Amino acid sequence: MAALAVLFCFLLLGWGTAQAFTTTSGQLQVTGDAVNVRSDPNTGAQIVGQVNDGEILQEKTKNDEDWYEVAYQGGPGWVSGQYVQEYQPSSPSSSTQATGSSSTPPGSSTSSKGASFYGIDLAEYPGDNVMQAWWDNSPFYYTGFYLGPAPYHPDTSFMDKRQVLVNQGWGLLPIYVGRQADSWSLDQGTEDGDDAANLAASAGFPSHTVIFLDIETSSTLSESFLSYVTDWVSEVESRGYLAGIYCFVDNTSQITGALPGNVQFWVSYYIGNDLPSPIPCPADSGASCASEWQCVGDTCLTYGGDSLDIDINTSAYTDPCTESVNVKK
Repeated sequence: MAALAVLFCFLLLGWGTAQAFTTTSGQLQVTGDAVNVRSDPNTGAQIVGQVNDGEILQEKTKNDEDWYEVAYQGGPGWVSGQYVQEYQPSSPSSSTQATGSSSTPPGSSTSSKGASFYGIDLAEYPGDNVMQAWWDNSPFYYTGFYLGPAPYHPDTSFMDKRQVLVNQGWGLLPIYVGRQADSWSLDQGTEDGDDAANLAASAGFPSHTVIFLDIETSSTLSESFLSYVTDWVSEVESRGYLAGIYCFVDNTSQITGALPGNVQFWVSYYIGNDLPSPIPCPADSGASCASEWQCVGDTCLTYGGDSLDIDINTSAYTDPCTESVNVKK
């Protein structure tokens, strides 16, 4: 729809020959610093933001002049193809996942590596009725829960919804989007860890809840950023919470080498655009340490009459924040 709107504008305003658009569904990796994200696919369009080397963007469409429409800060944006490349993460290990038997609950499966359960991730809370409809009608067991305001996620729509979601039956995956690899203030790991703990407490999460620090780059991380991550983890744990890391398969081993062994890992590596079946086991993501796997990005599904744009995850737990399993009846 967005591509059709852009095409209509080009024809209406007489901006030369109409462009051809191709729907895409992969990921792009940024290859330059301070790359402009624009409102339309041309250098004269408004700059809506910037991305930096190593960041991963979700593709939507591509035109014949080598511009890509991408998902950016909850909306569309356009980047020039000369500053991005198709994202090619490390290949995951061959899956040993077995199809669940008829006795396997919907939204779960088992393999030699244990059980797996579907989960969703969406940036803003869609409403109590929508979440109830999805719990009642979908195969998903848990949802991401964004703590905010955080340095790179100002939205606070989840913050008073913990008990509502727990009452509905949802497991939760608390997420803190802290400073990123290109941030200038990477000495704030302790402060941000304290902030994450305060936000978790404010939202009603008890001690020993796992809080995930969201790292949005697949590139090799600098020592200063690894220090930020280490300080964040130490502070979260000193406050009585457990630490988790969301990262890409590509840099998981680097992060695990810098952190203590009790940190939980949620890794990203996309394997398609639809609900995968059978449910992938997180340990087959290419990172054997993973207990959560974001395996599909930016897809739209409908359950109970309500449509949501989500990322799809699988987990060894129905409730990742407590590392527990309680299947739907």
